[in-house]
Amino acid sequence: MKLFGCAVTALFVLIATSASAQNSYQPPVARIYAAAAGTVLAPTATSPAATIAQFLAGQGIPVGAAALIETGGGPALDGLTVARFE
Repeated sequence: MKLFGCAVTALFVLIATSASAQNSYQPPVARIYAAAAGTVLAPTATSPAATIAQFLAGQGIPVGAAALIETGGGPALDGLTVARFE
């Protein structure tokens, strides 16, 4: 009976340990960059991804346009276009 009690206790300890380990992941904090109100980020004749890559390079974050994934956006007021990237 002692062996059974020890086995049950060990099982509970293993379950509690694995459950607490699953909750320890914390995703990195998102950083959001935007142009000032009423201005455009950087008007270029290239793709929106190239514009974002150029802007991020100016912020000291070298990212290639091919690494950016457009996740949303569309036309906005005053002829501007909104683009959302990851």
